[in-house]
Amino acid sequence: MSCVERIVHRYAFLGQQAWLEKEWGAIEEPDRDSCGEGFGSMKILFVCSGNTCRSPMGEGLARKMLGSQTDGESAGTHPTRDRAADEAVEVMRSRFGIDISSHRPRNVKDVSVEDFDYVVAMDSGVAGDLRRIYPSINARLISWDMHDPWGGGVEAYERAARESQKHVEEKKWPQNEAIGVVAPL
Repeated sequence: MSCVERIVHRYAFLGQQAWLEKEWGAIEEPDRDSCGEGFGSMKILFVCSGNTCRSPMGEGLARKMLGSQTDGESAGTHPTRDRAADEAVEVMRSRFGIDISSHRPRNVKDVSVEDFDYVVAMDSGVAGDLRRIYPSINARLISWDMHDPWGGGVEAYERAARESQKHVEEKKWPQNEAIGVVAPL
């Protein structure tokens, strides 16, 4: 499949099929075996400040709840640690059955944000940072106003994870209609 065909199929997947068919004619289902890993999945980048709590928890929840049609990743605007917060790892494992212990924080500047369908900022400060770093990001940027649990104990991390879960459940991701519904935890 050519690069142009991949782009056409990508836009068709994201809900633009009627416009594309009007402009280009009928669109056939892509040959998934020749498209490579992750083709056709919606790509979401979760971003917080340190990439140790909220964004890796959001990534883990999205991967579990939205299934194989979603490619979730995370990054931070100012990461300083070398691993996810212990409390975040504990909450995700014990409350949600999700293992984020191998997560390694990374800087959003080291990520190609153009490759993502959505970029989720975990609070308005992070959203502002992202707008400064990437002036053309507004069309893909979603801002959640979540409290940072850093240093607040396991209960604060559990509240943040539940808040992420609620956001993932309530957000009308385009592929929800294509693959069914958000999977319950």
